[in-house]
Amino acid sequence: MIIVHRENDVVFASALTVEIIEQGILAEKGTIRACIYPETAFTYFDVTTPSDWEPQKFCYTEVDGFTLNASYVPPQPPPEVRIAQLEAENALMALELIDTQIALEQSQTEQANLILTLVERGVI
Repeated sequence: MIIVHRENDVVFASALTVEIIEQGILAEKGTIRACIYPETAFTYFDVTTPSDWEPQKFCYTEVDGFTLNASYVPPQPPPEVRIAQLEAENALMALELIDTQIALEQSQTEQANLILTLVERGVI
């Protein structure tokens, strides 16, 4: 089951069971998780969600089925996680820079040796 916003067809949630109660649509997501959505703003459909389903990533209509939500912005990781990712990327870039510098120094050494050999043989 999916809960869909009536105005823009965005899929807001999935549910194991749905029941219409006085307060709205009661969507039960598990043994203790449930949420009530106002029936004036939301509707529901008994369909299976796509394997890559995430809240608000898709829109749904009975005519078109699931379509990607053009306004969807993926959730951003918490700052601590993002900082850890950036630190790891920074460490990899530092290693790549060192490898590049070593290769450059080797190339320069080889070039200097070649020039020295050419000078010693009187070519230049």
